[in-house]
Amino acid sequence: MKHWYAFIEVYHFDPTPTAYSLPRFTAFLSRRIKHPDKVLSAMAAFFKPTMPNWDDIRYTHAMQSVLTGASKQPQKPTKRSPPLLPQHLTKFVEAAVHPDASYDDILFAFIAALGFCGVLRLGDGLIEFDAVEDRSWRKTVKRSSVIVTGSTSFQYTLPYSKTDKFYEGATIRLERSSSPDDFNIVHLCKLYLRKRDKLFPESDRLFIRESGQPPFRDWVVRRIRLVAPSVTGHGLRAGGCTWLALRGVPSDIIKRIGRWKGPDWEIYIRQHPALMAAIAMWTIRRLPQ
Repeated sequence: MKHWYAFIEVYHFDPTPTAYSLPRFTAFLSRRIKHPDKVLSAMAAFFKPTMPNWDDIRYTHAMQSVLTGASKQPQKPTKRSPPLLPQHLTKFVEAAVHPDASYDDILFAFIAALGFCGVLRLGDGLIEFDAVEDRSWRKTVKRSSVIVTGSTSFQYTLPYSKTDKFYEGATIRLERSSSPDDFNIVHLCKLYLRKRDKLFPESDRLFIRESGQPPFRDWVVRRIRLVAPSVTGHGLRAGGCTWLALRGVPSDIIKRIGRWKGPDWEIYIRQHPALMAAIAMWTIRRLPQ
């Protein structure tokens, strides 16, 4: 409603919308926000109980013309992180398995591998939320939920995700084949668990830094950008999704792995020809001669 009150104050219109003022307000609004129809929906909830003719004013030909014109305005492109490439992930893992690797090197490589191979958001339990009000022990992935099966697979319980409003939880299971051929994600998991359990035997938090603090988004992104300067935390999920698609994994399987309920997963596929060529060439070079 703040947009409406600002508009009538500047242009001296009556506080009650009319067939004359509402289209002009919509044009005014379309120059300032991307989706003026959402503000109109909020206005309907406010005015409709006391305005029996609201629908007659809202759905005039003039209103439809203004909204159509607003949708044709050039929009700023949505900024999305480029995907993390398999070769980037391999560098993280190589650093983690080096004899001189620190505990935090191993933790970071494990988080990056989970985000990529499991098509996970950082907010899917891999990091602690920046905002204090968003933090909850109920959302924390527990060490006690991890089950490792030899060198072939491991799984853990994700107690909460962005799409899981009722804390129903989900089982995240990764196989040896979930990772690129250059490393075994199950071996990486076992390496991290050995180091973690030695340092923090009393803690049930799965992801914990050497300092005793949980990893935060900035800490993860800083390390990603040492190898891939333009990639953000979301690039892990985008990279994993793109890698699966280029391997020929069916779309319904990708949706299930990433726990998407609709077609939104398609925005994660970065199918730029140069990117596809880079991944394809990286894969070809690793085929047996």
